[in-house]
Amino acid sequence: MVRRIDVSPSPKNVYWNELGTSVVLALDEMFYLLNFDKEGVEQYVSSKEPTEGAPADEDDDGFEDAFQF
Repeated sequence: MVRRIDVSPSPKNVYWNELGTSVVLALDEMFYLLNFDKEGVEQYVSSKEPTEGAPADEDDDGFEDAFQF
């Protein structure tokens, strides 16, 4: 899970590069270019995979460092 990215107003378009390492959030008059830490997210997700009989972590807010400005 990736943490929510709050931008206002909401983006009109979202563009990923072919490698999936960068994303552009395009607003009406500006844009945000973010770098995506795919390896970090994969490590986070694998560390959170539930084991049999273990309760799910419902309070998990996601991987905060998934995107960097």
